Amino acid sequence: MRFPYGQRFYDPIFETCEALGLPFVIHTGGEGVNGQPTPTGYPSYYIEFRQARQMGYMAHLASMVFEGLFVRFPKLQIVFVEGAFIWLAPYLWKLDSDWRGLRRHTPWVEKPPSEYILEHVKFTSQPIETAERPRQLTTILEWAHAERTLLFASDYPHWDFDSPANALPFMPDEMLHNVLSDSARALFRLPRRMAAQPTAVAD
Repeated sequence: MRFPYGQRFYDPIFETCEALGLPFVIHTGGEGVNGQPTPTGYPSYYIEFRQARQMGYMAHLASMVFEGLFVRFPKLQIVFVEGAFIWLAPYLWKLDSDWRGLRRHTPWVEKPPSEYILEHVKFTSQPIETAERPRQLTTILEWAHAERTLLFASDYPHWDFDSPANALPFMPDEMLHNVLSDSARALFRLPRRMAAQPTAVAD
């Protein structure tokens, strides 16, 4: 791509998504399509490419917010795929902090950037990060409002795919239900989970 996704160059795509009630799903990286794939040039190994993905997503998010994408398209929903997730909470804090000091440059951004992102953007879980102490991730998930921002993704059949049975860190029950099912059902307008039906007992 030549421009970050918040620029008006892409508005016909977003206009169509909003009109049809479809989310715009992004799976992007720097593997040979965006000029140099990291701010410091070309890495030597694939594992280095993987670390750069969230930098691209951060740039697109900032562009979407400060170019006024969600002001122009107030019903638009965005999904970022395979760009990790744990970075989100401190990035929201940084966006809000910088916006408070520089908001005169983008007066159309009337709310803190985190509010636009929490309202309009989802992220997928794969590859979900791990921690030395797994419960530490629970706190970070809460900071990032995972109950409304995170969608489970397996990435099957890739070599590093995640199983819904054991890939996710500990989450409160409501958060887990939303991540595994309810948030995606609402986003893609799928039927809600059905309540368990009573079992008939023979006389």
